[in-house]
Amino acid sequence: MQFFLTSYGMITSVGYDAKTSCASIRAGIVRPSEILHFSVLDEDTHKTEPLVGYPIKNVTDGFGSVGRWLEMSKYAAQDLIKSVKLPDMNDTQFWNETALVFVTPNLSAARFEFEDLINAENAVDMLVKPFLAELPLPVSRDKCFVVSEDNIGVISSFKLMEELNTKEHIERFILIVVDSSIDAYALSWISSVGQLKTTKKPTGLIPGEAAAALLFETTNGYQNSGSKPLLGINSYNTKIEDNNLFSDIPSSGEALKLCIEETLHSLNLGQPYTGIVYTDLNGEEWRAREYSGARVGVSKNFLSQNVKEQIPALSLGDVGVVNAACSLCMIVEAKKRAYLRNNNALVVASSATGHVGSLAVTVY
Repeated sequence: MQFFLTSYGMITSVGYDAKTSCASIRAGIVRPSEILHFSVLDEDTHKTEPLVGYPIKNVTDGFGSVGRWLEMSKYAAQDLIKSVKLPDMNDTQFWNETALVFVTPNLSAARFEFEDLINAENAVDMLVKPFLAELPLPVSRDKCFVVSEDNIGVISSFKLMEELNTKEHIERFILIVVDSSIDAYALSWISSVGQLKTTKKPTGLIPGEAAAALLFETTNGYQNSGSKPLLGINSYNTKIEDNNLFSDIPSSGEALKLCIEETLHSLNLGQPYTGIVYTDLNGEEWRAREYSGARVGVSKNFLSQNVKEQIPALSLGDVGVVNAACSLCMIVEAKKRAYLRNNNALVVASSATGHVGSLAVTVY
């Protein structure tokens, strides 16, 4: 089963829509801002000062985690709706074949136990219902789902999409992908486990936030709706790396290496992949070590040593699960502007808990 991206929307700290965001990332634009609700100690002056990150100013100001997610989600979905003509609610066949999937960080993680607000059990009530109450998307409640697997969430969603297509004949999926490390609870947790970039720890992450809306359709789905495929999902793989950030042994990138090899093998390119690798590198040492170990370990038959990396975090900070969705938008925008190396692209992702994945696509 192959899925095709037929429309997309996005909001980031460098753009309120996908077109602007992708162009800004391409140009290396950054919009750092003080996060007034969280302070860090300056090791030189021994005084506390506001943390600097990449919040989406004037959109998420004053909101906690769920509020931030919902505000960003609405912007991303509205951007998607502007770019595609969705049928009205009277088109029962279209909407009966459509599912809504929220893709979030791992809601079972200690970070959310610490917050004690949203979890895997109440996610639909906390996210999906308020979202649908404000947007004209007549998706029935039994076709709303939540996938929460940190950075590989988008990649993991394709397994759910395959199951829903097989069992319930769902032909299209609206993915709402959202994450923020800006709210107070997230920052407290990230700081407590030593992942935050400070003057004392220059290899930590810079907090960011973003949301993306992706419309995926099957072949039957886009032919029936009249949509134009922009990008096709060729292959994906996910695995578990036992030696994760919280283990005693540092990751050598073995699981990510296997993901990449299996994904590229399925493409049958006949030569090593020479395009861009879209990564979720974010400044953390463990992630750089894992990715570099994987890249060096991948057989030269699959991956050229001359590939270049595209790193959204350079402009956005760490946006977690949205990184892969952002990469897909960037790939399509790169094709539109004729600076994509070739029609194939590779997206890789990994999380602090050891979940890793890779995704190969063809852009049209």
